[in-house]
Amino acid sequence: MSICKGAAITRMLANFIGAKSFRNGLTHYLRIHQYGNAVQDDLWNALDRQADLDQVFLPTNVKTIMDTWTLKMGFPVVTVRRDYSSQNVTITQ
Repeated sequence: MSICKGAAITRMLANFIGAKSFRNGLTHYLRIHQYGNAVQDDLWNALDRQADLDQVFLPTNVKTIMDTWTLKMGFPVVTVRRDYSSQNVTITQ
């Protein structure tokens, strides 16, 4: 994963779980793993746990969302189209 992609994904993650949940989940993750090894799923689990504690509603768990972004090439691009006449919004990825 490139540095630019990593930064973009980190910002998206912080935005969808909220800055407070992101910060607290990351702090928890770092404390738990400060003297040991960790894998990607350990971070997703820590952030998922914090989102649950903060009662952040997510359509699925953090791992499922993040795996679609981190395990595939390129950037996750979301396109939003709005039809003003019909008041419809279409979101695609």
